[in-house]
Amino acid sequence: MKTGTLIAGSVALATSFSTGHASAQILECLLESDTANVAEAICPAGHAFATGGGFWSASAAAVNYAAPAGPFVADLYEVDFIGAGSGVAMATCCNLSAGPTVVYSATNVATASCNGKVAVGGGGYCQDPAGRLTFSHPLPFSTGSTPTQWTARCNTPGVWAVANCTIQDAYDTCRVKRTVNASGKTAVATCFDDEVVTSGGAWCATGSIRGMNYSGIGPLNQISAGCSTNDTHAFAVCCEGFAVD
Repeated sequence: MKTGTLIAGSVALATSFSTGHASAQILECLLESDTANVAEAICPAGHAFATGGGFWSASAAAVNYAAPAGPFVADLYEVDFIGAGSGVAMATCCNLSAGPTVVYSATNVATASCNGKVAVGGGGYCQDPAGRLTFSHPLPFSTGSTPTQWTARCNTPGVWAVANCTIQDAYDTCRVKRTVNASGKTAVATCFDDEVVTSGGAWCATGSIRGMNYSGIGPLNQISAGCSTNDTHAFAVCCEGFAVD
């Protein structure tokens, strides 16, 4: 497992970074990763909550599931790469806790709701071992909106959606960033400099998800989404915090 790098910040700081309003808790996160066919990026003590994550594979493999909380434990982000190859699972590991909401649907789309709380991350699981995730992203999905749900779709019936839900004042500046590349297989969603990506998401018009890779200037600044066909939407849940170089 790759050792994460702590995002710079001080828990003694009592003012949020860009808005100037009082904030009881300061978001501190680090990035962890793991490489395997079924990869588990596990968060360390002190930053033990996996808000969400992403993944990539050198062979651009499709995935059967990619979700935080395992979905039943809070400290990991797990990815199952279809086939014999391996890939990299990445987790945003933060100091502020929340609880996963898991919803099953016998159709190929499921949505988990945080019931008024903020969805800081999420993911999806396909029931069919050969099923492939075709989208996994926050709702509402428009740029600037506060995420309160997570939705996932598979190319086969039977899907679990996982939403990581927290209280509004703990992640009181979280918002969605969405970027669309209608004519390409990749798209990039970038947070502002004073924000961290607590989870990545992707939507593929007709194909399957082939990546939600952390990229950019800092390891928690940007999500690059990949699809097997054109028309790719990249999502980042951006929460006020410190990015690392």
